[in-house]
Amino acid sequence: PPEIVWPQDGARVEIAPPEGGGAQLAVKMTRGRAPFRWLVNGRPARGRTLRRKIWLPVSGAGFQTLTVVDAAGRAGRVRVYVDMMKN
Repeated sequence: PPEIVWPQDGARVEIAPPEGGGAQLAVKMTRGRAPFRWLVNGRPARGRTLRRKIWLPVSGAGFQTLTVVDAAGRAGRVRVYVDMMKN
């Protein structure tokens, strides 16, 4: 099955606050069979993609559940805490 290797499950990740757009988090995965579908908190975040490194939109600070589903329907999931950097 696919595996999200960054960020790791349980990680606390600090990202820059958005400038005129939504906050995004860099995500990297391994294994699994393309194409992939990405979800953030159970909602589709991107269309199907062949990429294993992607930027995903997040709703802001707090816990986020990131899920990737491969072409065979297998899923990988992590739960991370997103913190916005202060200016």
